[in-house]
Amino acid sequence: MKLFAILRLFILILPSIFQQVSASSPTTAQRLEDASQCAPAVSAQHARYETYSVENPQDGPYKDQATHIHGCLTDFLKLEQTNCGRPELDNDHNIRGINYTILGIAVFSIVLRTVTKSYRFSQWGADDYLIIAASLFTGVQCIIMGLMTFAGLGRNIWTLDDSTITTFHIYLLVVQYAYVLSLCLIKLSILYFFLRTFPDPTFRLIIKCTIAFNIVTTIIVTICGALQRQPIHLLWDGWKEYPPRGITLNIPAIIFFHAGVNIALDVWMFALPLTQLYSLGLQPKKKAGVMVIFGVGIL
Repeated sequence: MKLFAILRLFILILPSIFQQVSASSPTTAQRLEDASQCAPAVSAQHARYETYSVENPQDGPYKDQATHIHGCLTDFLKLEQTNCGRPELDNDHNIRGINYTILGIAVFSIVLRTVTKSYRFSQWGADDYLIIAASLFTGVQCIIMGLMTFAGLGRNIWTLDDSTITTFHIYLLVVQYAYVLSLCLIKLSILYFFLRTFPDPTFRLIIKCTIAFNIVTTIIVTICGALQRQPIHLLWDGWKEYPPRGITLNIPAIIFFHAGVNIALDVWMFALPLTQLYSLGLQPKKKAGVMVIFGVGIL
């Protein structure tokens, strides 16, 4: 009887023993109330500073951001996502689908163009070789962007570790150069096609000047992209620290310069052949049809 009484007593006090053990052992926070208070403190620090000096970042809200981001804010964001029941952001399948579709269209177009040239329907020219080179860079861009989905593209950054984020930045650098070079080569292919098509000397001189301008601006953007962070390893490692050390160029200015120049070139190249087609001795309807064909081809 005493044995059964002892067993009953042990069973009754067993839950309290587990509670004491759980309370004494360290656990990770499971509720928002249990989260570290440094995250609200950093957020409040951001709210207090409406402006801050770039020259003296220690006076602004970013003084300790690099220290807190991993041990504090990142953990808080993970905890907040879990407790609020938000689904984890996962767009990698959509991104891969879009990129591989673009890659398939590019490959099909190049194969079709190559077959057409092989059957002597038209002669090979500089524009053909340039568009093939552009398709190679486009292929590199699409493939690397597919790999970027395995390095965090399309997912929340607080779910990634340091090595994955660094790999993402390396891939991003390759994609940037592939995009800039492919865009330059596509424009050069179209411009060399104009040279083969239109014999007017003045028009050909304008085309050659446009080619030179396209090449020069691409070289400028490429050099600025290589020098945007110095030392060079900060291009993929520099995300770990704020304020950034070393030499940092105005990256938004480089992006807007490249975008503005290319938009202006697109409009310019769209208008160039229309000036020649307008003077053709065709009926207005046929002339308009030829202009539409050229316009669609350029677009």
